[in-house]
Amino acid sequence: MELIIAPNTVTEANRDVMPVTGTPGWATDGNPAQNIPATGDLACHYNMMMAEIVQTILDAGLTLDRTNWGQLSAAIQKFVANETTRATTVESNLQSGKAAVADLQAETARAEAAEAALQAGKAAVADLQAETARAEAAEAALQAGIAPLAPESWVLQALLSGTGLSQAKANPGYQMLPGGFILQFGAMNSGSGGTTSLQFPVMFPSSGLSLIALEGSASGSWASGEPTLHGAWQGIQNDGATVYSMKFSGSGGGWSGASGLYFFWFAIGF
Repeated sequence: MELIIAPNTVTEANRDVMPVTGTPGWATDGNPAQNIPATGDLACHYNMMMAEIVQTILDAGLTLDRTNWGQLSAAIQKFVANETTRATTVESNLQSGKAAVADLQAETARAEAAEAALQAGKAAVADLQAETARAEAAEAALQAGIAPLAPESWVLQALLSGTGLSQAKANPGYQMLPGGFILQFGAMNSGSGGTTSLQFPVMFPSSGLSLIALEGSASGSWASGEPTLHGAWQGIQNDGATVYSMKFSGSGGGWSGASGLYFFWFAIGF
């Protein structure tokens, strides 16, 4: 396939192209009896058909060869072969997808079996909880039976009077509670920039759980329209904590750390 090789040809940039206006139609040899002229041999229409053929050959990745009269057929065959290859790939992917679906179905079946086992386990847990509730009820009945004898016990008397558990009625102070919990408390002024390091009277043996800091003199800054906030800075440690205190100043002042703010604090742990 090749373009025209003859005198009076032009380059692609100078070729005749189809007009942009007019009504498309079909060619005719004309009819002199009816005064219908024949359609002329337009170079633009020839160029259009050649371009369609040439572009098909080039799209197939072939190079125009003036000695080969079968390039259009070869291009079509190449397109068909490429589509066949893609179809084969799609079929292979489809089979892989089917295998994946089968695996998913197997996993679903295993998950359903696991869910059934889980439900059976939940039922067993419910039975255990019911047994625990009955045991607790029995323990409560037992304790109710022991209660009348408790005042005779010096241990219980010590607990009731507060002398059986360690304590410090001071500032700061603490109170050991039954079960191992410790309540600690105190009151102080905030330090420089609002940052205050406080040391617990006793160290929590295992873990400090929570600390709450509250305004201790609301008649001061609060009454002047400057509310305060106090809170633990980066949590609580076993031996102490850092409290950050802020004061709100009106007229656009906003919140800022402040020293000399009196606050109460309470901490609990075990």
